[in-house]
This record gives sequence, structure tokens and C-alpha cells, in this order.
Amino acid sequence: MAMDKSAVARSLHRLEDLQLVRRHPDPDDARRNQVCLTPRARRLWPNLLRALEDWGEILTRGMRASERRQAIDLLVRMADNAVSHSMGANEGSAS
Repeated sequence: MAMDKSAVARSLHRLEDLQLVRRHPDPDDARRNQVCLTPRARRLWPNLLRALEDWGEILTRGMRASERRQAIDLLVRMADNAVSHSMGANEGSAS
């Protein structure tokens, strides 16, 4: 996912403080942790999905279905470019 390890650790710590996730050692590899949602997070999940859907409706209000698809396609391409750049791929290429 091309995420900075320290940023992930900080985010997980914050989510643990909010009692939304739990970390525990991976039974197959003690060097790794498994991250699980807490019951509290599972209760909040439907509200989060609803809020994301509402936000998507706000952002695309007045757009035709084809325009919504095009916007999503462009955002996915931009995200792919960002990941490629952060991983050092395509340096110096112009397109």
C-alpha cells in the first residue's frame, strides 16, 4: 500500500486508543501483528459506510452517471500515479 511504517504505527495506536482496533501477535509469525476491529468499531461500521455514501452523493451531485464513472476512473489513475511515484517507479517520465 506504499504507506510509511511510522505513519501506520501512529494511526493504529490512535485507533487502539479509541478502542476501534486490537492488535495481537500473529500465531504463525510472532514478528507480525494481526489487527482486528473491536465490537465498538463493528457497531460504527454501518454509520461510516452511510456517511461515505452521503459524501459521495454530495461530491457528485448534478453529474450524469457517465461523469461519475469518469471522475472515479480519473481518481483511480491519479492514486495509481501517486503510489508509483512514492515507490520510485517512473521517475523522470513525462506523459
